[in-house]
Amino acid sequence: MASFTYAIPEQAPLIRAQATSSTLSTLPLHQRISMLPFSTTDSNASTSFSDFVWQNKSTSDFQELRRQALVYNHLCGAEIFEDKAKLALLLAESTVSENALESYVFPTVVSFSKWCKTTSDKWNNKLWVAKTPMGNSGSGVWMLSSHNCAKVTTEILNNMSKYSDSRHAVVVQEYVMNPMLWRGRKLQFRIYAVIKGDLSVWLYRHGMLQFCNKEYKEYLNNDNDVNKVEDDEIHITNVCRNVHNSTLFVREKPVDLVSRYPQVYASISKSLCDLVRQSSSFLKHQRSQHHFEFIGCDYIVDNETGAAKLIECNCPPNNTGSDPIGTIEDFHSDLWEDIMQAFVITPIVTQKTCETRKERMKDVNNVKECECGMFENILSFEELKMEKLNKRKNGEVKNGDGEGEGGGEFVATREPSDLAMNRLAWLVWEKKAAKINLKKAMSM
Repeated sequence: MASFTYAIPEQAPLIRAQATSSTLSTLPLHQRISMLPFSTTDSNASTSFSDFVWQNKSTSDFQELRRQALVYNHLCGAEIFEDKAKLALLLAESTVSENALESYVFPTVVSFSKWCKTTSDKWNNKLWVAKTPMGNSGSGVWMLSSHNCAKVTTEILNNMSKYSDSRHAVVVQEYVMNPMLWRGRKLQFRIYAVIKGDLSVWLYRHGMLQFCNKEYKEYLNNDNDVNKVEDDEIHITNVCRNVHNSTLFVREKPVDLVSRYPQVYASISKSLCDLVRQSSSFLKHQRSQHHFEFIGCDYIVDNETGAAKLIECNCPPNNTGSDPIGTIEDFHSDLWEDIMQAFVITPIVTQKTCETRKERMKDVNNVKECECGMFENILSFEELKMEKLNKRKNGEVKNGDGEGEGGGEFVATREPSDLAMNRLAWLVWEKKAAKINLKKAMSM
């Protein structure tokens, strides 16, 4: 019987892993798999080996364990996705409409305030969303207009002192003025994807629809009303920011994106592929091709163009929903099982990479089960590598060009010095990008 050891310190994913383990142990004998929990009380815990390590955040504990693990749920350097300031800089030069929302990063609240004072007379009725880089669960987000700059600046200062945001930076992102609506309310798509160590991208075909509490058309009819601009229940779709209002709150809804919103699914695929292309230089070195980053991305769809606009990423997203029973819990349970089957059990037990759904389904008669579940491989390592080679042939990218170096050139390593190259490449580029970004903001 195949078996492997897992180490998961967080409660919610640990409960899901235990449920998966129970299911696998009751399969027919030839399919049975034993998942054994790693015990931190073992005398040799510091030198023990665990096949699979999951942490919501990489911390100093479990450090040696995850270095040796065949599968770990984080990539070296992937913090550039979740940090809103880093994500804004990363996508500043994107030419893909899905990732090209006008955004600025201010290193301090003072520079943000100065920008507001010097440019707000040019905004007219344009709206922005101001954010702190590491805010989550709906915290650290403000609607920003030319009428409330001073008020928002004060609130950001108070928020930073309360939550001790280490960056003390402010991110400003263009607001999507004509969003897709659901029964008159602003609608957000929460989608789930996996980026593997070899930089291949896997998109889950099912997602969540999340809604504002109040109708958006109320705002459209009063777009000069400051109270409407600052009403979070009209503009902010985050579940944590809306659940307090039991009268108006509508729970998130699972949806098959491919069948229900095929254009949105195609747009999101385009966005995620571009995201990895933009970041590939800073993810080049990884410990294993089987390490992965599980990402929850939030999209607002522009109703005029049909483009899904990337708002932010969560790494990993919350794997529990707004309802502990019923369809929402069933969704998250199925999502976890598909992640385990495709990206954990397959490489550990079978010692192979999960094959893509498209490749496996070519000859339907020979396919009994696809390891990928509902995941589609939308960008492969081979595609990235070929794109890089073609660019070099055409003279678009040269060896040693810095920003463009490394796309699709996955390097498997266990050496900390090599892994540090991901962060070094980012720091060198970030300094230059931040200066350009700030200069563009002040001259708008």
